[in-house]
Amino acid sequence: FDPSKPITKDMALDWLARGYPGFNRDDTRPGVYSIWLIPGSDQVFRNDADKDAYVKAQRIKQHFKMTVVVSKNGRTEVQQGAVSAEKVREIEQYQREYDEEMSSRKREEALMHRERSVTSFRRTKSMRADENSSTATRHMHMEEERRREREEEKARNAAREAEIRSKFRSDRTVRPVIAARELIDKKTTVEHQGNQTTTTTITRTKSGGGTVYTDTEIKKETRSTRRGSQPLPSSAEIQSTRTGLEHSTYNKDTSECHAFGKWVNDKLTRGGHDPINVDDLLKEFYNGIVLKNLLDYLTKAGYPSELGGVNMRPYNRFVVAANWKILEDVMGNRSKENIDLGGINMVNIWGGNPSLHTLLNLIYKLILKYDFQGSRSDLLEWVQPKTVPLKSVHNLGTDWGDGHAFFGLYNSLCGKNVQPSGNATDDLQAVFELFFDALGVAPLLHPEDLTHPHPDEKLVAIYISAIKNAAQDRDEVKSSSLLDEAESLLVDANALSARYSALTKTEVERLYQDTAYQLDTVPYDENDQHINIYITDALVKLYDPAAARFEEVHSLYEAAKEKFRSIPGNPHEERVEDIEKALLKSDGKPIKYRQELADRLMGLSKKWKVLAIIREADYVVTTTETELDTQVEVIHEFIHQRVATARTEKERIEVLEEALHILEEAGVPQVEYAQELYSKGKEAAGDDNAMVHKIDDKSRQADRMVERYRETIREYYSDQVSSMMEGMEENYETTLALYHEFARKCAQSIQCLRPSGQVKVCDTDPLKRKGVAAIYLEELLEVAKNSYERDCDLRSQLHAGVDGLFDAEGLPL
Repeated sequence: FDPSKPITKDMALDWLARGYPGFNRDDTRPGVYSIWLIPGSDQVFRNDADKDAYVKAQRIKQHFKMTVVVSKNGRTEVQQGAVSAEKVREIEQYQREYDEEMSSRKREEALMHRERSVTSFRRTKSMRADENSSTATRHMHMEEERRREREEEKARNAAREAEIRSKFRSDRTVRPVIAARELIDKKTTVEHQGNQTTTTTITRTKSGGGTVYTDTEIKKETRSTRRGSQPLPSSAEIQSTRTGLEHSTYNKDTSECHAFGKWVNDKLTRGGHDPINVDDLLKEFYNGIVLKNLLDYLTKAGYPSELGGVNMRPYNRFVVAANWKILEDVMGNRSKENIDLGGINMVNIWGGNPSLHTLLNLIYKLILKYDFQGSRSDLLEWVQPKTVPLKSVHNLGTDWGDGHAFFGLYNSLCGKNVQPSGNATDDLQAVFELFFDALGVAPLLHPEDLTHPHPDEKLVAIYISAIKNAAQDRDEVKSSSLLDEAESLLVDANALSARYSALTKTEVERLYQDTAYQLDTVPYDENDQHINIYITDALVKLYDPAAARFEEVHSLYEAAKEKFRSIPGNPHEERVEDIEKALLKSDGKPIKYRQELADRLMGLSKKWKVLAIIREADYVVTTTETELDTQVEVIHEFIHQRVATARTEKERIEVLEEALHILEEAGVPQVEYAQELYSKGKEAAGDDNAMVHKIDDKSRQADRMVERYRETIREYYSDQVSSMMEGMEENYETTLALYHEFARKCAQSIQCLRPSGQVKVCDTDPLKRKGVAAIYLEELLEVAKNSYERDCDLRSQLHAGVDGLFDAEGLPL
């Protein structure tokens, strides 16, 4: 925009087209349009906000507001400032006339279009009515043929589906168990040696029943050196090993958590309380009830009134805070327990950001207070002579890793002569059980805690201290009085009840895991009779031995009760009542643990149908993936051979389409069968949104698997085509050089047919531009053709001249 120059109609219409999107220059609608113009710029703005933003950004000082008035018949006026009201009313009248005219025109066009449609419809209807019966018969036969083809295709698909179902049902007896599992972690390592690559994948998964599996997959691939080929696997070995719940790798924090949790469970069961879950200590200790029961046992019920104030059903965080305040007062330095709690803030255990490290520190303080006398050096001095002759120990760490020192300690304390086998893990597990059976010492450690290169001496010291305490309690000289005998029987009954409670709890967990593993093997299309058999068998295996064990506990309690009542005057009836309560609780434990196992297994059985369907679908997908791995090798070889012989782009595209068809024939029907199973699993899952979400993820992964193989084939095809095109490029260069040499020699030969300098001769560089060599040869051909015609004309003229001379001289021809 230049203010010094006059404004033309075209300029005004161009401004309106840029400022008002949708404005039609060829069919202008009357109206009053306001625009902002910037001198020296082609920018046009229709509102103040856009103009101000541009002016501020570009730091422009001068700008103009123009009003463009478009009147009737497209007449345009441009002026600065506003337009008079009379002019505006005039333009609005023009707008109404324009809109009425446009509406009338549209109605006429719609009417004409309708008339044309009606005419076309009548013509088509007339043509259809004129069709003869033979055409109708032909269409009927064609439709019958198409119907027959659809039925045949449907029958083929049904046969193929039946074949797939039969295939996966027939191999159930020989295939490995692949449960519907949740991925925990996956590690892959790759080793290269020469042209061989070994890939090791270790996958840890958890089944619906909670069983943890470790699957090790080893694949060995030999890389081929043939040009254009892809590395093909030569062999594959798969080993699957079912493991227990324990992690296969050592973790110091986990080991400390388990050891401290087992110590807590040992004390709780001795006090007649239920054990806790050692894998979730923070949750168990949150409300303070577990710590209250633990302190009640450790202090030998020395604070009945204080600990009685702990709310056993805390319903909010304020009650939980009050519980912990009571417990802290019982443990603190203002009580006779005087436990050193320095550095431990109880809020870090039950507050909004709980710390497991703080809780473990608190448990360790309790261990030092109630179960650890002296120092580690005193403990080492006590144990050293007792491990000889099997092992001479100098520390509480690495010297205990092979189990020999523990066997020496056991032989010394129990008067036995048990020898280790030489397998460290088995020996440690065996000696832990020996100490549990002989002295009632809970196995606080796991063999991996000691076989690790750097065992935790703190945990070893706690376990050895527990052995020392148990041995000293056993060796104490007992009084022969009736009261002492009664108290001794009661202590033995409580200890035996605690041992059997821990043992039965372990059996509950083991039977649950074993039954969960058995449920993983039941196919989805069988009835639930097998499920009921497995559950019943597990309950019987738990209850019968547990009932026999606690019958022994019952006998000890009865003997203690009789001993108390045999004291003259019966002065200890309160102790008898305590025994009655303990007896009632002990007798109910076999039923209690059986009910706990039954509840857990019934909950698992409700998920069996869904898990079995998912397991079957996962097996179909896994098997299909293995088969497609082999099929892809065949398809790669097919592409390699066919691309080499393809001569046109159409033939090469047909190669890719055929390769993808082979892949889909091999994989798509089986994936569709897996998707059908996943759909059944979703129906069986019902309102279990988490399970439905998991099934949807598996379904998407199955679809992506086929697409991944398609992409692999496309990439291989692209590589093969690129390799072939490189070879064709080399051949093209050779052919082009020959073409150039031929053109140059032709030019040299034809040189003599025209005057010198008028025939072009090729340069030394090949004629690489498309069509240049052809045009050049056409020019040379034209030169040769003209030269031939000129030669014929000269010959004709020469013959005529000679004939004329002969005639003039009267000579005979």
